[in-house]
Amino acid sequence: MTEITQRLQTYSQTLVAKYRHNNVKTDEVHFWDCEKQPSFEAMACADSELFYAAECSQKAIASFQVEKDGVGLKGNNLQMVIQYSPEWCKVNSMCLCDSSIFASH
Repeated sequence: MTEITQRLQTYSQTLVAKYRHNNVKTDEVHFWDCEKQPSFEAMACADSELFYAAECSQKAIASFQVEKDGVGLKGNNLQMVIQYSPEWCKVNSMCLCDSSIFASH
């Protein structure tokens, strides 16, 4: 039990140091595999891990998964699902109904 506790503490301390070194806030979803972090206007939660969001810079609805790493929230598998019209100034809200995503813009 002592060895498991020490390993968990080492893991946690290493992760906390990584978050501090990269100026990552632990209360935000961070995509470690993206050089430039995405910026979202609106989100809809499909289940406990899958999210859909309106990504600002690419003007697209994106899907991604979120996992807890023991310190913060890690975004994975970011994929652009569909581009939306550049004429949409801002996506205000999104919701899911059956297999459709509805967006208010």
